[in-house]
Amino acid sequence: MVHLQMFKGFKRSVAVLLTGIILLGSMPLQAMAQNAPAAAPAPAAAPFSSLPSTQTDALVCTDIQARKQAFGGDAASDPNLQASNAGILSQIYLFLKEVVGQATEKLFSAFTDNAGYKNAVYWAMVLMVIFFGVAFTIGVVQISFQQVLIRLIKFGLVAILISPGSWEFFSDYVVRFFMDGTDELVKGVIAIGTGVQPPANATPFYQLDKLAEYLIQPDTIVQIMGALTTGPYGMAMGGLLAIATWGFVSLLIEALRVYAATFVARSLVLGVGPIFLVFMLFDRTKQLFMSWVQVLLALALQPILLFTFLSFFLVLIESAMKDMMSAELCWTEFAVGEGSSNKAAFWRFYDPESKELYNVEMNWNGSIQCMLNGGDAEGNACPEFPLNILDILSFLLLVYIAKRFSEVIGRIANELANTFVSLDAAGKFDQFMNQASSALFKR
Repeated sequence: MVHLQMFKGFKRSVAVLLTGIILLGSMPLQAMAQNAPAAAPAPAAAPFSSLPSTQTDALVCTDIQARKQAFGGDAASDPNLQASNAGILSQIYLFLKEVVGQATEKLFSAFTDNAGYKNAVYWAMVLMVIFFGVAFTIGVVQISFQQVLIRLIKFGLVAILISPGSWEFFSDYVVRFFMDGTDELVKGVIAIGTGVQPPANATPFYQLDKLAEYLIQPDTIVQIMGALTTGPYGMAMGGLLAIATWGFVSLLIEALRVYAATFVARSLVLGVGPIFLVFMLFDRTKQLFMSWVQVLLALALQPILLFTFLSFFLVLIESAMKDMMSAELCWTEFAVGEGSSNKAAFWRFYDPESKELYNVEMNWNGSIQCMLNGGDAEGNACPEFPLNILDILSFLLLVYIAKRFSEVIGRIANELANTFVSLDAAGKFDQFMNQASSALFKR
């Protein structure tokens, strides 16, 4: 219900902005031109200021085009390079890995170093041997090499829990599989989806940090503020650009939330592993052990599925982001109104090729004053608004779809994990162990 209300609110906001853009962009310019007084030749010479290159170079301008050319995955194509991991998402990941990893070890050791726990495990193993011997004596269980091998494996795994090096064994195999293995799979699917091989020490958030570094910049705020002050149509375009930027930020927050929540939960579940590993000794309690495995699988699958989907969207989001962030702006003075001597200073759109500053209000077809004058000073068509609404809407749609998927991957991961556990309800795990032991003895 909450997601439905958020979706309805999102649709209403975008619908209002699009309606405003259409209304403001379809102003009756021809009627205005017919009723407007004849413009003096000098003021009508140019709807925007054309400055020499030396003068425009002295202005304070954005550097979006240079950042667009420098942005990409070429620098990361060499796997021997070392990633800086200076992005905020990577920094949070490294912090979680250090702090939560220590908490897992302390929680695990709190059980295995406890004398009461060791005694309980010891007597549980004794009871397993007694039950198996009694069952064989009365004929309930037919002894075989497979049955003995399975019980010896279970007996050995549980015995490790009360040995001095229990944490080292558990960390090298179980923790590394569910923690480091998940991160390696995430980096692998991102490399496949984006076609960019990250550096060896890169975090799973390496590509997301690069996109965030490109978009979350002062230049983006400048572009939004410049569009908001470029007439009514620019105000609508600036609002839509702000929504698109916030949508991308919310996507980053959602991806970080899913990963961090599952990371902490996996660490907690692994920390209480000594309790559930003992349950594998008996058939009556084996289902509790399988449920513990199910939870681990579900928590490991969530970030894998999330980044698998995002990896294919990152290429599209990157392309749409570059198209959306394509206009340059400069800080300059401009007249407060047509024919007014009062001036103000703010960010205005700037064309690096023609060295022209757009100092007048615009709609989606270009400068209003230029269209009223029938063209620029040389009789050419008026330039269009620097921001393309289709680029912004494409970026916003891709971000919204990616964010919606990130909200439902928990259910998908749980369904996959439940499927694994349901397959074991008929003793598939024991069947697998029997087949493996039979193949081993045949050799």
